[in-house]
Amino acid sequence: MVLLVDSPRAPRASRPGRPGVAVLVVAAALLLGACGSGGTTTIATPDATGFTPKAGSVPASAPGDTAAPAPGSSVPGTVTTLGKPTLTDASTISTVGLDKVHFGMTVAEAEQAAGSKLVADGGKTGSCYLAKPESGPDGVAFLISDGRIERVDISAGPIATRSGAKVGSTNAQIKTTYPGQVQDAARPDGQPGGALVYVPKDATDAQFRLVFLTDGTAVQSYRAGRVPQVLAATGCK
Repeated sequence: MVLLVDSPRAPRASRPGRPGVAVLVVAAALLLGACGSGGTTTIATPDATGFTPKAGSVPASAPGDTAAPAPGSSVPGTVTTLGKPTLTDASTISTVGLDKVHFGMTVAEAEQAAGSKLVADGGKTGSCYLAKPESGPDGVAFLISDGRIERVDISAGPIATRSGAKVGSTNAQIKTTYPGQVQDAARPDGQPGGALVYVPKDATDAQFRLVFLTDGTAVQSYRAGRVPQVLAATGCK
């Protein structure tokens, strides 16, 4: 620091009762000491910002703060929005799924695609069960195995395949719709009638099937999905 001895106001700096240079030096030292300390400062994010931390990424709380949620639990303030339901009577079945809900999706992914929660039909037991959309057309059930969508069953309603096959279609109509690609088989559930199994020609669809369950004359229900679940009586092991 340079002392201006030729300044006529210099002597006044040492008068009692007025802040001196020493006070400023001490304040500066305290400030520098605080900046150089190893302590950390937790800055809370205001709710108005809309920021929502991901589950499991919330830092440990400081004393007096609200405790961080346990791993896997929901974060306070998090709202899951599924949007508008996408499944309607006009939805169509393909070898890969029902509209935007595709086989192989997780339950969360399928719910986002459907715009609806999937509710276990008759209660969830184990890792394999049927679930129906909470919002959507009647007669639709998804088979979930080990947390993923494996097949979709259509038992009623107007929902058809992309080629127009649906409940009520005759055996002859199914075979005409898919010429040379339909195999006759016994019903896997042991009921009278038969099963018409559509086998895709495309190698990329080799693990997918459409299975039409008939009373011997017309389709009573049908399903699409991945092998082996789509060919099994219940789909669950």
